[in-house]
Amino acid sequence: MAAFSYVALDPRGRRRRGVRQADSLRDCRHDLRREGLFPVEVREVATRAEYRWRRRRLPLTELAVITRQLALLVGSGSTIEESIAACAAQMEDRFWPRILGAVRSSLLEGHSFADALAAVDLFPPVYVASVRAGEAGAGLDQILELLADHLEAGVAMRNRLTAAMVYPLILVMVSTGVVGFLLVRVVPQVAGIFKGLHQDLPVLTRMLMGGGEMLRQHGGLLVLVLSVLLISGITLFRLAAVRLFFHHLLLRLPLFGPLVRKVNCGRYCRTLGMMVRSGVPLYEAMAGAGAAVKSPVMAARLAEVAARVREGGGLRDGLAAIGDFPSVSLQLIGSGEKSGSLDRMLLVAAAGLEVEVERSLALLMAVVEPALILAVGGVVLFSVLAVMLPIFDLNRLVR
Repeated sequence: MAAFSYVALDPRGRRRRGVRQADSLRDCRHDLRREGLFPVEVREVATRAEYRWRRRRLPLTELAVITRQLALLVGSGSTIEESIAACAAQMEDRFWPRILGAVRSSLLEGHSFADALAAVDLFPPVYVASVRAGEAGAGLDQILELLADHLEAGVAMRNRLTAAMVYPLILVMVSTGVVGFLLVRVVPQVAGIFKGLHQDLPVLTRMLMGGGEMLRQHGGLLVLVLSVLLISGITLFRLAAVRLFFHHLLLRLPLFGPLVRKVNCGRYCRTLGMMVRSGVPLYEAMAGAGAAVKSPVMAARLAEVAARVREGGGLRDGLAAIGDFPSVSLQLIGSGEKSGSLDRMLLVAAAGLEVEVERSLALLMAVVEPALILAVGGVVLFSVLAVMLPIFDLNRLVR
């Protein structure tokens, strides 16, 4: 049951305020009328726990699964209320049943599915706009199926990008752990062996011993400085100007720039194609697709394209003017505009861009991984030589 605050009039016309528990907004109004009160204003009260789950982001993987299940259930003839109840019943996490329960309560109160999703204030605007278009006539089951395809494609792309970063990250973490172990454990023991010999140690060994000594004496200060730098960097990155400068720089990098462009162009084309196929007007669809672009630089450029299209310009010409989209994608989009199959051509362009993203990822990893292995190997080799050289030269030092 949810908590509702209310303002009501009693039989004498006096205002009464309070909070009561009820299953839905309609039940709360019914209970007030049954007590002889006339409800003037009734609203749901969000508790601290509800604020916590409302601040959470929807897991896209689970949203894709639920959307696919809703498409199957609605396509089989079940009502949307029954479909939502069936999906909520099988979820083990409390997060999704509460969200789906809130959506179902809004539906039972007479709201549309799109309005119920918007009231939860967690679903992406693209999702809500597509559902609204489906309810207007495109067919809710077909729209849900399109949304499921769109979400699954987005999740697959995100997983590929994440998987490409896992190996370099593990390599850096392991090498850092090895070097840290050598500095903290091995180097002090080697230093203790040769301290009383009064002989010059190799340069590499002295450098490593100096690094280990500094780490032991000022390790806490180093961690503090790194933490301050990290927090300062995160705080600065939240500023729009700093974030915009970073993305401008990222787009100009040799290998990363083209990859970022292709990823965002693919997201834009797939989202725009899905929304146009759902029946959303082109200008509104462009606004929703622009929200799917993660680069603020490209998002600002695409907003300018949307303004030109709203004034009567062509989509292909507007995208060509900003210079971010490949010529093949522009040709497909232009062909779709001329033939009246813009939605299909946008999805074809998105599929082509996703293939290009995979090729760019493979090229990037082919360059980054060997360079990273060489760098890590160099650091480990330096540490091992610094430890082993005085051991190999032990006889000379003793004499």
